[in-house]
This record gives sequence, structure tokens and C-alpha cells, in this order.
Amino acid sequence: MFHPFPALSTLFVALALASSAYAQGGRAELNGTVFDQEKAVLPGVAVTVTNESTGLTRTTVSSGDGRYVIPTLTPGTYTVKAELQGFQMTTQEGVGLKVGQEVTLDLTLRVGNVTE
Repeated sequence: MFHPFPALSTLFVALALASSAYAQGGRAELNGTVFDQEKAVLPGVAVTVTNESTGLTRTTVSSGDGRYVIPTLTPGTYTVKAELQGFQMTTQEGVGLKVGQEVTLDLTLRVGNVTE
């Protein structure tokens, strides 16, 4: 059968594939829970991710149940830092994120040194 607009069919297929790729977003997500040494959840922790290639950073704060989520990250390698007053900062380097990946990274903070 003769199709009068073969290029149009090809265009629709190309758009459908591009739409599917866009729906995946080409992005990644990092999430997890922040705990203390006794495995109690820690709300209010500042969690910062830094792209090791670009230096761009994103920060969020853990919720009442200790959970944090940093969505729509560009795939790459990240350094993750968690900070809360009264606790020692923790840092984890080399956290790799790929397209469409959701990585769960739980973090543990140790009680900070007490000074007078």
C-alpha cells in the first residue's frame, strides 16, 4: 500500500522515542535516611551533594522521620555531606549515579566532641 507521507510516520516514531527518553528524564535520584550511632533517625540534617565534575551543589534537609530525597540529579559522581549541630559531619565521596537510577544512601552521624 502506498503511504503518501512516509516521512511523517518516521517523525511520529522519532517523537515517541524521544518522549520516552524525556520521561526517564535523563536524571537520577539520591535518597536515604540519616541516623545517629544508636540507629535513631535524625531530623533536620543538612544533606548536600556536590557533583565532583562540575562542582554544582544541591542541599536538602532530612524530614521528621530522618528521610531525605534529592531528585533530578544529573548523572555523574557525587560527594555527599551530612551536617547537624552537635554531631560530627560525615562525608562520602565517589557516589555514582546513572540515568534513571534511584540510589538509597543511608548516613550515620556520630555525636560531636563536647567542649566547655
